[in-house]
Amino acid sequence: IGRFDYVLTRALHSYPELFRERATGKYVGLCRSGWKVDETGFLQSADNETLPAVELTENNGVFTGRKVDLVTGRVTRETISIDTKEYDRLLPPDACVLLIHIPGGGGMTLEKCKESFKEARDFCKRYFPERSFSCFGCISWIFNPVWRESLPEANITKLQKATLAFPFTPVPKSGLYFVFAKDDG
Repeated sequence: IGRFDYVLTRALHSYPELFRERATGKYVGLCRSGWKVDETGFLQSADNETLPAVELTENNGVFTGRKVDLVTGRVTRETISIDTKEYDRLLPPDACVLLIHIPGGGGMTLEKCKESFKEARDFCKRYFPERSFSCFGCISWIFNPVWRESLPEANITKLQKATLAFPFTPVPKSGLYFVFAKDDG
């Protein structure tokens, strides 16, 4: 649909609990229970026995857990509480998301991306009205945070800045081949 391919599916466990404040529209992310987070704030394998599991608790509609920085995609050390009387819960464990696949080919301007998102939203409302989705999601080398510093004016950086960053397990050289036609740094 437009610039991207899409798959309607359930939210991945690697997506944070996501909330939107009703009064301001501001987004806030919290870690999910069981996540393993390293000292730099990146997700690590659940099999990592050296890291403790993060906990998210809920008591009478108040969620408490470690905050996710939605600009950098890193988990902070800050523990916060979110009251669902003031926030909408956007990504409960059973939420649907529209996963994005980014085919090669270039021409990925922010305008084309936004147009594709709108077309996909309209398509899903028309053909899958019973399966509303909470958000778009994408796990791709394109969202490697190194591009913000290395390619500040590139289309991929503009797309990063227009979206929320979720925690991931970093692969430092992810995407080098696609950008520079080599992967040796």
